[in-house]
Amino acid sequence: MDIKALQHIHILLVAIFTIHYLIKGAMLLMDSPSLLAYRQKTKVPEMIVATLFIV
Repeated sequence: MDIKALQHIHILLVAIFTIHYLIKGAMLLMDSPSLLAYRQKTKVPEMIVATLFIV
């Protein structure tokens, strides 16, 4: 895999990671009751994205 492809994948993962935490932070600040449901639905995908982000 060439460096450009890795760079694009990395940027995509960082964007997904950032958007996820912005949504989560906004829900936390608004004291949204749906935060728990959101966390439960996105727990595994969050771990996968975070792991790929590091690699």
